[in-house]
Amino acid sequence: MILLAVALFPIFPAIEIITIKDDHNCTEWNPNGFVYSWQAVACQNVADESFCKSIYPSTVYPAIGGGENRPMQCYSSPSTPPGTIDQDAKGAAIAGCPRTCGYCCQTHAFSCQDKNENMACWTVTQAQCISPKWRDFFTEECPATCGYCDDCYDLNPECPKAPGVFFWLQKTYNTGQ
Repeated sequence: MILLAVALFPIFPAIEIITIKDDHNCTEWNPNGFVYSWQAVACQNVADESFCKSIYPSTVYPAIGGGENRPMQCYSSPSTPPGTIDQDAKGAAIAGCPRTCGYCCQTHAFSCQDKNENMACWTVTQAQCISPKWRDFFTEECPATCGYCDDCYDLNPECPKAPGVFFWLQKTYNTGQ
């Protein structure tokens, strides 16, 4: 019987469940393990897409429901053991290439608090957040869940790429300076 099992092993290799192993930020648990939540990729890269993919090379990038590890360079550096989270490397990825690395939920757009403890914001879907019918409501009640913590979330599509300019403009025009 053991000989038969050894003989069949090459035909039926062990099935491995794909799951994120090292950094679980912007993930959620499902029956197959940790997978990326929609908030992991709910933003644009600040840097150019081709630049991000060149400094964070991978064959598969974070995607909603995906369980593959994000590129290790997104959170680790050559000076740390493989799989160890290096906060400087991770901070650079969040600042420049959050979508490529699956860190959108770690950006400023998701850094505030949802307003109402009685509102089940964790159940809100991406479709609800961006729905014209519900967007104003969720912007007020669930800004952290929906990624609406930035003051200029919908005023200019370039806003996330130059927050300093837009905050200066807002301050200047709001105070009349």
